[in-house]
Amino acid sequence: MIAPRTLVIEAAQGPQVTLPPGMQGAPAELITPALEQVKREAQRAESLVPGLTEPRWLHLVVSGDGTGPFVTRSTMQLVVQF
Repeated sequence: MIAPRTLVIEAAQGPQVTLPPGMQGAPAELITPALEQVKREAQRAESLVPGLTEPRWLHLVVSGDGTGPFVTRSTMQLVVQF
């Protein structure tokens, strides 16, 4: 539903939350995915619309090793371009 609009994905450290059973929306766990998993999902998204190659619609920005801080300068520079 995003393509052909621009999508910027930032692989960065996110909040870590675990909700035990008995709470609203629980049980649940929110974790930061491994960088390789983020890359695979970005590649999968691109493969869903193989005809969209120019202009590039999906951009992956990696902060550190994928667990660095979020909303980096690189990410913001991409966002303001679009």
